[in-house]
Amino acid sequence: GSAAGAPPGRVSTPTVVPGLAGVAEVHVGERHACARLDDGTVRCWGSNYDGQLGDGTTTSASTPVVVSGLSDAVQIALGRNHTCARRATGAVSCWGNNVLGQIGDGGTADRLTPTPVTGLTDAIDLAASGDHACVARSSGRASCWGAGSSGQLGDGLRRASRAPVDAGTLTDVVAVAAGAEHSCARTSGGGVWCWGEGGAYQLGRGFSSDSHIPVVVAW
Repeated sequence: GSAAGAPPGRVSTPTVVPGLAGVAEVHVGERHACARLDDGTVRCWGSNYDGQLGDGTTTSASTPVVVSGLSDAVQIALGRNHTCARRATGAVSCWGNNVLGQIGDGGTADRLTPTPVTGLTDAIDLAASGDHACVARSSGRASCWGAGSSGQLGDGLRRASRAPVDAGTLTDVVAVAAGAEHSCARTSGGGVWCWGEGGAYQLGRGFSSDSHIPVVVAW
């Protein structure tokens, strides 16, 4: 229930999420949240209109539900209304809203359970935000998929992609991060490159303009 003074349906003080033990990682999307447990399973709760809870339904949940068929998750990332998990094999599976290709399976139909991202077998890091997601790969490349209207996929275009595309020609990426409409990568040498929407200087290069390919952050 709501605490005193909180609007209906809202809680103004920290509240324990029931039914969770051995939580290794927790992330939030726009109106849903997920936790990865030590055993490789994932629990999600909140809005489920697009299937972002991954339990095979579109029924929202006030308490955690088990993501279907996922037992080897080593990392999770949440976008606005989609969810992704990096698996122990290096593969990535996503579920939820897919209108802009956020699931990365080549289609645009929403997915209610974890669905493999096309061609990904070597992911070493994962990030998602807004309506896109990115991975760092063992090859040193960064690949992204989903919404691309601000250049956040880094492939030189301003359009969505239903499957992963390489972000520029980076070859030594070890980690990735994602904002609503921009993305960044950290390289093995300690450098940072960003791409996408830059109107609020979020690309770190000293001026406010978008970039559709990775640009180095100026220190």
